[in-house]
This record gives sequence, C-alpha cells and structure tokens, in this order.
Amino acid sequence: GDGGANGVYTYGRTSRFPTSSYQSTNYWVDVTFTTQSVTVPAAPTAVTATAGDGSATVSWTAPSNGGSPITGYTVTPYVGATAQVPWTVTGNPPATSTTVTGLTNGTAYTFRVAATNVAGTGPASAGSNAVTPVGVVTVPGTPTGVSATAGDASAMVSWTAPSHGGSAITGYTV
Repeated sequence: GDGGANGVYTYGRTSRFPTSSYQSTNYWVDVTFTTQSVTVPAAPTAVTATAGDGSATVSWTAPSNGGSPITGYTVTPYVGATAQVPWTVTGNPPATSTTVTGLTNGTAYTFRVAATNVAGTGPASAGSNAVTPVGVVTVPGTPTGVSATAGDASAMVSWTAPSHGGSAITGYTV
C-alpha cells in the first residue's frame, strides 16, 4: 500500500474525531439507532367545573403526554351539544385548571379539555359536570308607584315591581 491508515479510531471519555491507526487495520462498526415515536397526548380525565359570576373554574388531570411534553390545553365550553369559543391554557408546563370568563349567567355549560404537544392536539375529554354561572345576588330594589284604593274593610294595593337583584322575587310584604 501507500503506507496510509486503512481504519482509524479514537479512545477516550470525550467526543473527538478518530485519527489513530494500528497496523492498517479496518475497524467495522455497526451503527444502530432507535427512534421514539411521538404521538398526540391522550384525553385529559376528571374534568370538573365550578360556577362563578359569568365564569366557571375548570380543572382536570393531565393525560399521558404521547412522548413529548404537553405545551397547552384547549378548554371548550358547551351549551347543550353546541361548542362555544374555546379557551387556551399555555405555560411550561401549562396549568391543569383555568377560569373561563365571558359566560352567560343563567345558562348551563359543560366543558371538554384537549391537550397539545409537538405532534398536535389529542382527543377531547369527556364532558364535565354541568354548571350554571350566576351573577351576584342582592336584595331586590324598592317597589315604586305604590297606590291604594279603599274598599269595605280592605284596601287594594298595587305597585311597580322593582329590580330583582339577580334572582326571581318570591314574594312581597305589604
């Protein structure tokens, strides 16, 4: 031959380019590698909701991440079977609860949650318990336009109903 090395090697604890040779020996190496398959996350579980004033606090249990960290959650409110505007939760890692605002008081909602990783968004969870946001309830206002008409040992009293204070008026004391 030309005196050049057929095969080169290196030895040591640090990574470096092989430059050493021994008696023009060839060094055969079988390179093996494995790939880790990343899939979308599984569906979150144990989704629960608690009503607030025009809002609901929704919490859930994080699912299996599919081989890659979860980067966010999508919380979708439903009125019956109709999806409403979704709510996004992000962070590193993202929280497993959020307060969804902008809900209509007096309307029943359920919530479904889906997790996202680098592979995409996984399936939505089962629906949460139903909750109905309610506004702050206060005492009713004062009736107005009160008038009375005398009768035989009686009086006919009438008035204009006041604001209800956030809950139906159940009675009046005259």
